[in-house]
Amino acid sequence: MGDTIANRLRTLRMEHEISQEKLAEELDIARTTVSHLENGNREPSLYVLMAYAEYFSVSVDWILYGKEHEE
Repeated sequence: MGDTIANRLRTLRMEHEISQEKLAEELDIARTTVSHLENGNREPSLYVLMAYAEYFSVSVDWILYGKEHEE
């Protein structure tokens, strides 16, 4: 599996040992949204990006690009 947004979102969830259902509940989104994001069928909205970043204490840059923003 490549280094994609979908892969990073799935990896975050799995590393924290949380189910799709529980994550969806925590982020106030549908479980199907989590599934679509992790399978690469849908791109995350700004709201979802921010929610994931805050919940997992990572930057939006890391979710989008796999690295922190370089100045």
